[in-house]
Amino acid sequence: MNHRKLKRLLMEADQEVESGLRPDDGMGLRIRQLDRRRRQRRTATVAALGLFVVGGLVLGSLWRPSLPETPAPNQVVREAPAEIDVAGARAELAALQAEIDRQEANLAALLAAERRMRLDRRKAALGRTLRTDLEREIDRAALTMLVAADWKIERHGMTESARNDYQQVMASFSKTQWADAAKQRLATLQD
Repeated sequence: MNHRKLKRLLMEADQEVESGLRPDDGMGLRIRQLDRRRRQRRTATVAALGLFVVGGLVLGSLWRPSLPETPAPNQVVREAPAEIDVAGARAELAALQAEIDRQEANLAALLAAERRMRLDRRKAALGRTLRTDLEREIDRAALTMLVAADWKIERHGMTESARNDYQQVMASFSKTQWADAAKQRLATLQD
């Protein structure tokens, strides 16, 4: 493999690493934006529910059922003014507010659990990406040393230096495929 091919290979590997997911890609900003939207929706929902309840109370106090019979023309019907049970309305409003508070607490707990699950999934995905990037870098370093040793033999006839490089690849990167390749090439040098 000549010098230009090696240089092109390394440049392509650098581009792949640079295009990968990094922790500074704005993930924190996106999480904060999603949380802000959820809080706005929750506030709007609670406000709409409150308005609905108050509107229902007002309409309920204004609505009167029609009389089943119409009075005779000469008969005077006097209606007693409708009394509003203020204490009952306050008690009902307090019960509704307590229900709203309970539902809001449930919603907050569900949103927090969902947020934790999403963060855990993102952390796991980021961890897999970082491990993959690290393995790729180790693989690339082993390949670079192997190619350099090959080049020493092919271009300069530096067999002893290449032998040392092959042994270094086998020692430093023993869990890669390039360690096996270095072992094979070292065996061919000894033959």
